[in-house]
Amino acid sequence: MGLHSSGLIAGPGTARPVSAHRYEVLDSWRGICALLVALFHLPLAGAIADNSFVRGSFLFVDFFFVLSGFVIAHSCWQRVGTAEGLAGFMFTRAGRLFPLHIFMLLAFVAFEIVRVMLPQLAGGQAPFTGAFSPDTLAANLALLHGLGIHDHLSWNAPSWSISTELFAYLFFGIMVLVLGARSWMVFAAMLVAGPMLLFILSPDFMDATYDLGMVRCLFGFSAGVLTCLVIDGKIDNGAETRESRIAWTLSELVVIAALAVFVSTSSMNAGGLLAPFIFALAVALFAHEGGYVSKLLRRRPFLILGAISYSIYLTHIFTQGRMLNAAKLADNWFGLELLSRTGDGAVAFSDTAAMPAIIVMVALTIGASMLTHRFVEMPGRDYFRKLVRKRFPVNQVSQIRP
Repeated sequence: MGLHSSGLIAGPGTARPVSAHRYEVLDSWRGICALLVALFHLPLAGAIADNSFVRGSFLFVDFFFVLSGFVIAHSCWQRVGTAEGLAGFMFTRAGRLFPLHIFMLLAFVAFEIVRVMLPQLAGGQAPFTGAFSPDTLAANLALLHGLGIHDHLSWNAPSWSISTELFAYLFFGIMVLVLGARSWMVFAAMLVAGPMLLFILSPDFMDATYDLGMVRCLFGFSAGVLTCLVIDGKIDNGAETRESRIAWTLSELVVIAALAVFVSTSSMNAGGLLAPFIFALAVALFAHEGGYVSKLLRRRPFLILGAISYSIYLTHIFTQGRMLNAAKLADNWFGLELLSRTGDGAVAFSDTAAMPAIIVMVALTIGASMLTHRFVEMPGRDYFRKLVRKRFPVNQVSQIRP
């Protein structure tokens, strides 16, 4: 039975029910993954920096891509069935991404100005050079910097993936609008072409960012879309029993262990190209929310972490940079030796300061993210939604979940 005839896909003229179900456990996973990416980016020296799981945690960006494809297909498929619906969808998604992105970009610019005025903070390269050169600002402002326009990461480095996601949304919308029920074939084709292109073109396989980041994003995003089309609307845990809960829990623990082994062993070799497939399996399992791990992840602290995950992702590099500035001043003034040089000459938190640095980074990042979520993300999202409601019919564009 084809996807269309089974009721899993609908294009224009074919109603696909839009479920009101929110996958809370997947929200929590988004927050956990954001912190793992932040840990990967924290400059550390010593045993923690050499840990294979930490070094491979950049792969959790691909978890984001898979989750995004899953959530967008789950909540937005029917809304892009017309040109007007597609326009409303894109305005809403832009309103979700741009406010915090612009805010953090301005924060980086402001700090470069501070470095001009306070040379003791300048260190390393001169202000407004290298990754913070003004000639990359326009592409960053327009969220085009993940499309290979420049040959390096710039400003808020992790935001390259936000750039690619914006165009993945556009790709999704156009495919559904134009091809309707047949659009699943395009996403399936990306699932085949993505790893092939990265294997051939990317020297570091899945570690592709400003250059082949769009391929990487569409690869993971398509895996998420197809996962949703296969399982969405078919999840029915039925009557919960102790035996079923234990069975789901064992499955969840096995998947978590498999993820840890995979990330630790495959990040810098061709095996990493399986990441979207592995993460899609994890998403499919945890979408059932059947085990005790899922029950734990539905508790308030994890749900809050999921809610602020976008802020965690966009604020953590700036937070880490200011931690390095503070540590440098502390070393100069008090001789604390919080920082050391790594093998490639970069500055990092020393082996003895690594664990305190992680704790401080997590606390500061979560604290900053709660503030930006409350005062930047949500007001920006709500403002754009109001604009969309005024411009487009209510029946074409309803609220799209973060």
